[in-house]
Amino acid sequence: ETAKALALGLYGSKERATIIPFGNVQFEGDFNIIFNSPRGYQGANQIGLFEQALINNPNGGVIALDELSNVGGNDPVQKEKLLKKYLYDMLDEGKFTSTVTNKTYDLGKYTFLATGNDGEKLFFGMSSDDMRNATWERNRDKEKIHQLLRGNGVPEALIGRMADVILQRPATKASSRM
Repeated sequence: ETAKALALGLYGSKERATIIPFGNVQFEGDFNIIFNSPRGYQGANQIGLFEQALINNPNGGVIALDELSNVGGNDPVQKEKLLKKYLYDMLDEGKFTSTVTNKTYDLGKYTFLATGNDGEKLFFGMSSDDMRNATWERNRDKEKIHQLLRGNGVPEALIGRMADVILQRPATKASSRM
C-alpha cells in the first residue's frame, strides 16, 4: 500500500507502482528471475521482473523492492555478495542495461522503496497499543533504524545508499477500526 500511495502522490496514479518480491531470493539464480539471466544461461531471452517494471512505466514510477533485507537468508556473506553484484552499481550509476534487449534505462525517473520486516521483533509480545506506540517512538530515529538493519544483516554499503529509512508505525486497535 505504501508503494501505491507514493505512486499516486508522485506520479498521479497507483498503477505506476510495481512490487518486486525479494523475500525468497537466496541464490544468484533467484536474482536472474528479477534482473534477467546472463547470456548463455537458461532464460537468457526472457525479460525479468525488474525490466518489465521499467517497460510498464517508461516515464517513471515507484518500484518496491519488497522484503529486500531477506535476500541471502541469514547468511550475511551471501546477502552482501548478491546485493553488491546486482544492486550497488545500478543504484550508484542510475542506469540498468538489459542483457535481453540491450536497452539502457535511466533510473532517475523512478523512486525505489525497499521494504523488510526487520522491525517486527521490536513489537513481539506487546499486547497494548500504548506499549507498541512507545516502542515505536523510542526506535524510529534514523540511527536506531540503521542499528536495527545492521543487526539483521543488512550490509552497511546498502544502508549508506538509502536516502531515508522509516520504521512504520505498528498497527493498533484504533487504526484497524478505520
